[in-house]
Amino acid sequence: MSIYKKIFWPALIIVVFAAGYLLSGLYVFIETDQGIKYTMPAYAGDKLSLYYIHSVQLTPVYENFVVKGPDDLMLYSTQFSSYGVGLPSLPSDGIFTQTKEGFDLKVERHFSVVKVRSGPEAKLSIIYNGQVLPVYQELPSGTLIRIRAGRYYTRWL
Repeated sequence: MSIYKKIFWPALIIVVFAAGYLLSGLYVFIETDQGIKYTMPAYAGDKLSLYYIHSVQLTPVYENFVVKGPDDLMLYSTQFSSYGVGLPSLPSDGIFTQTKEGFDLKVERHFSVVKVRSGPEAKLSIIYNGQVLPVYQELPSGTLIRIRAGRYYTRWL
């Protein structure tokens, strides 16, 4: 057996398996109409939060999601520091509790894509793995932002 066959075939097998692993891994994508702006490696169970200033109450809101799998972000709670107009109030909205910090709404809503718009007033930020991404500073005001979980290869679909 030639040295070529001894090196080529094992190397090819390693490359194919590595590429398959990398391309099939789970990621969180943040994209606009101009394409994907941020790609972050993810695992099922990872948590992601949207932070913004409520347009009526002018107080902070955290919408907390968990990555369940490809095309599945689950909103599991919304935390806000004041209560009034424009905030959930119906029993069908979820389990509502008062905390030391404000209010917490426990829910279980699944999204294939979470759509939001950037703007300086709302100070929209994405918090993931301890990193704060201030999208309101990175993207023009009014930009439609789509957040989704998916396999790496889906970025080209």
